[in-house]
Amino acid sequence: MRVYGNLQHIFGLYAYNGSMDTILYFYLDRNNSGEIQPCTLERIRQEHYILLRIGLSRTWIEKTKVAGALELLAQETEDNANGEIGGAGFFRRLRERRRLRELSRQRQAERELLGQRLRRVGELIYPMLEYPDESYCVYDENLKKTSFHRLWQQFCNFPEFHDYMQDTWAEPVLQYAEHSSYLVLGYAFCLPGFLWQRADRMKSLQWILPAKLYTEEIARFEEDICQEFGLVIDMHIVQSTEEYRRVKLTSRFPVNVIDFSGEARLQAADLPTESIWLDMASMEEKRRRIEDRRCPMQYFSLKKQWNKL
Repeated sequence: MRVYGNLQHIFGLYAYNGSMDTILYFYLDRNNSGEIQPCTLERIRQEHYILLRIGLSRTWIEKTKVAGALELLAQETEDNANGEIGGAGFFRRLRERRRLRELSRQRQAERELLGQRLRRVGELIYPMLEYPDESYCVYDENLKKTSFHRLWQQFCNFPEFHDYMQDTWAEPVLQYAEHSSYLVLGYAFCLPGFLWQRADRMKSLQWILPAKLYTEEIARFEEDICQEFGLVIDMHIVQSTEEYRRVKLTSRFPVNVIDFSGEARLQAADLPTESIWLDMASMEEKRRRIEDRRCPMQYFSLKKQWNKL
């Protein structure tokens, strides 16, 4: 009998190596006028990482002209290319060259102003980082609409965070599972250990899995969990993304939906209202779909947790 749920490897919690990841969570802070500081900072130490919440002032965002500056920078190459006016008359060439020089000066001034504003935010953030080389950026959906994230990524060296479904980051979301019935979508390395831990309290377990992810290891897990706990997994194998989206998710009882699928559009209308949706990929579109239902379910994700802390 294989052992699932080995203590230090269920969620990839390896020995502490002296450093911790830092998540820089950027969001729009409606309570900050921006008159004193462009952002508010809140540093929260979690068990396995550090969360730095950075609330940017809407006024500061507007004054920085984020969207306009981005558009100007994007157009510069195109305008320079259009500056080739060799076939025009002398006076027209002269007027075009003057126009391009003036446009270049305006854009240089815009870049300098933008750089000053971004540096000011950086000056506030950097002293609060214990491990700058292990820092990652996350952006609230409302902030992403301003294109701030694209400019900030050009300004700083911190990559955007994408590892929501990795083992260590799954733990804070999985803890919200409360019901005795489970519906699992997709696969992650931590799933067998987590399901094994909860198996003695489960009344039912449905699992919808793409065929390419159904391995001999998962087949053995099915056998082992049945022999050990008498729990028969209702396994549904789908062949394509389209088939995944067509599957109607149903349950007679409220379920914990453990969603590692990474699919934004799933048919969840028939699930009981009391169900709990654990979105392991922290997809904003999925959050809107779940919470905008006529009778919304409880929805949890790591990104939502960072927003509410």
